Amino acid sequence: MELTGKDASARDYFLLMSYTGMRKTDMSHLTNENIIVYKGVRMISFHESKVKTDRAFVITPEMETIFDKYNGGFPTPKVSGNYILTSIKEMTGNDR
Repeated sequence: MELTGKDASARDYFLLMSYTGMRKTDMSHLTNENIIVYKGVRMISFHESKVKTDRAFVITPEMETIFDKYNGGFPTPKVSGNYILTSIKEMTGNDR
């Protein structure tokens, strides 16, 4: 299924959330400034809201594939966590 615009962005945010285990609230606050290079390794660095601690994830090759679609940054257009969940339900035909 070829997706464009907000639906493609929602799918890619969902995949990033799956690869990292991040909550939709934390994911929705990230910007390209959260992508850092530490000792030559690209990472996502952020402050986790629920447990109020700093976290960092190494960007895996699968994640890099997503970032490459958006010129090395996070998916655009930016979408809300609720839009991500609604879109994924529609795409999978799972409305529970």
